Amino acid sequence: MAKFVDSWRRALRNRQFTDQLLVTLAALVVTILLMRAFMNYIGARMGAVLRDPVLDLFTPEAFPLITFSFVYAGFLLGIVFLFVRPFSLLLVFRALVVLIFLRAICQFFLPLDPPPDAIPLADPFIRIPGFRHVAPRDLFFSWHTALLTLLAFVTQGRDLKIIFAVFALIVSVLMLLQHAHYTIDIIAAPCFAYAACGLARWFTVQEFAGR
Repeated sequence: MAKFVDSWRRALRNRQFTDQLLVTLAALVVTILLMRAFMNYIGARMGAVLRDPVLDLFTPEAFPLITFSFVYAGFLLGIVFLFVRPFSLLLVFRALVVLIFLRAICQFFLPLDPPPDAIPLADPFIRIPGFRHVAPRDLFFSWHTALLTLLAFVTQGRDLKIIFAVFALIVSVLMLLQHAHYTIDIIAAPCFAYAACGLARWFTVQEFAGR
């Protein structure tokens, strides 16, 4: 707790950091709201069905509980790591904004229908009345894989990086076993996460170096 308080006290004394954090949080909220509306558009649009030799190897089975257990475990671990490191938190928020925009661009230009025998990724832990938990055609690229690999790229320390990478690998395999994503969705996710992290880090460095 002392480390948390001290790190945030020093960070908030930096006016540049405070301004950038507020702007980034506002941008993230707006981006998420826009993405919600964009998902309605994507869900109503017909897409292509891909032939996936990997998915053809096995019949899908449902693993929602274990899948989202690893997703939330990684998310909570990321919160613990990031909230004692304000500048890393700023970087992740910016990377998320970039990642969401990259995903929207991909889904706009590459509309896909899910595999015919796909088992939808329904969150077994959080149920909000009136909220659609399974977005149809929300495919390229895998958000859960991208988020976990993004945390692996941002975190410091070999052990944490390995944990996030292993979580990402497990979640990716489980999604393939459920035919919830095409193989290309999974393979592409770390690439876009790396690009988002790189762009966010470059922009942040330029901002602080410019003043």
